[in-house]
Formats: sequence, structure tokens, C-alpha cells
Amino acid sequence: MSAAGLAAGPDWKLPLEDYAVNCDGWAMPIPDGFDGNKLLVLKANSAITTKGWEAAASDMAAAGVQPWRHSLSLTPEEQDEDADAGANYRYILVGFGLTGLIEEHYKAAPSLKEKIDPRVLVDATGLWDDAPTLIPDLDSRVTVMVVALAEEIPSPRPVYLYALLNPIAGLCTPFKMRREECFYLPMFRHHTTKDIQSTHRRNSHWNTLVRAKRVLPPAQQPALGANEAVHDPEELPQAHDD
Repeated sequence: MSAAGLAAGPDWKLPLEDYAVNCDGWAMPIPDGFDGNKLLVLKANSAITTKGWEAAASDMAAAGVQPWRHSLSLTPEEQDEDADAGANYRYILVGFGLTGLIEEHYKAAPSLKEKIDPRVLVDATGLWDDAPTLIPDLDSRVTVMVVALAEEIPSPRPVYLYALLNPIAGLCTPFKMRREECFYLPMFRHHTTKDIQSTHRRNSHWNTLVRAKRVLPPAQQPALGANEAVHDPEELPQAHDD
């Protein structure tokens, strides 16, 4: 599956709010059916924190296992609002990832402004001098959904990002993703500090918005037996944080 192709430079046509953007200013069109300013909650399995998503996808493909979703449309299982603490967890959609990115895509995009006025509130539409620089060859890349684990009580836990892979019985398994690989939705891209021209700072501030929006009202939980415990889907050591 690939995102809809869109030419870079002067041929871009979409409103800027219809782009997902990485912290270096590279952009991709938000896939059809997604509202970049509306919080999307979905179910998935417990996160795998010991292996990166592209390495995991490669291993699955080598073993004859399908790593990719058949569609970016949510399945009934992903939309199920009944909580089951022992089987699946709630996540929020943060953005998207693309396969086959190269070192160039982790450096400042050519159209990224060299300096941003620290006195003004800036969102992604103000990051570029002109049109955004789009990731090339979108039709040859696989688009993955990127999520963060939802919480019911605010916590200082860092934001960890995951790519949804290996769909089985309607649910995917989240595999860890570096924040530099994520193309963030518009709702996570505002800045209010004087150092927003820094890639690292920009990413940190975007994840601050993710942290604020990941807190959801409690789901309806089934009663646990006397010997049952709730598993923490992020209890394993992490390789990245804010």
C-alpha cells in the first residue's frame, strides 16, 4: 500500500493542513479518510519494544508472514469500544511512516525555513518558505500507521511511537519507531517557544502535544479474577524517548 502520489515543488495542490510532516520538514499527503485535526483512538495488541518496525517487517516477509495492513481503514476489532485489559490496548493515531527513507530524509528539507520568528505561534504551515518538500516516489512506498499508547491518568512517561504491523484477526501489533521517522498529523505540530527552528526541539514539542492528547476517559473494564493482573504494554526497556 502506498500513499497517493503528489509531485514536489510548485505542483503541490493540497491545503497545507492535509500534509503529515516529519520533524525535519519533509511532508507527505495525509491518506484519504483521515482528519489530521481529529483525535483517532484505536485498539491494537501489546507493543513490541525490542525490535524496530522496518527490521521486524523484513523478518516477517522473509518468514512468509504478511507485515503490512491490507488497508488503512480501521477494522471492527480496532474500533471495538469494549475494554479487555488482557488482550488489547487503546492507542491514538499520531501520524504515518513510510518505507525506504534514506539519510537525506532525516536532514532539513530544502524548503524548510532557516529561521522562524520566535515571537509568533507557528504550526506546520509556517515551516516552509514556499511549498513543502514532499517525499519522492510515494507510490513505491508502503504507508504505515503510527500510534502512541493511550493513558487514563496523566503520567510523566515519555512518548513512545509505534508502527502498526502484522494484522491478525483484525488487530495489529505495534513495533517501535524512532520519532524522526514519524510524519506527524497537524494536531500535533504547534510550537510556542523561541527555539522552534531546532529540529530536536520541534520534535520534542510535538511529542509534548502527543503526551497531552493521549490521556483518554477510562474505558469500561471487565472484572478481573483474584489472580489476574493488568499487563503494562510498555513495560520492556525502551530504546528511545523524548
